[in-house]
Amino acid sequence: MGKTGSAVAMTLIFFAASWLYLIGPIVCTIWALIDVFFINKWLKQNRQAIENKVTQDLLYARNYHPITGQEPVSQGSDSETEQN
Repeated sequence: MGKTGSAVAMTLIFFAASWLYLIGPIVCTIWALIDVFFINKWLKQNRQAIENKVTQDLLYARNYHPITGQEPVSQGSDSETEQN
């Protein structure tokens, strides 16, 4: 979900500032509590991005053009190939 940098920063702050009388764990606890309220939003955005990607892939696989809303006319028909 793209939160690797945030996780690394939180881990570094936790361990780097732990020697300063528990400042690191306190900061990380506040950070984690704030993140709890954003998790649902992040999951919805991630699900929506996946859904959009799958829908787009399916439409392109069917050769559907979403701008016009119509399937394109095939370039060559079976009757033309049979005549050649």
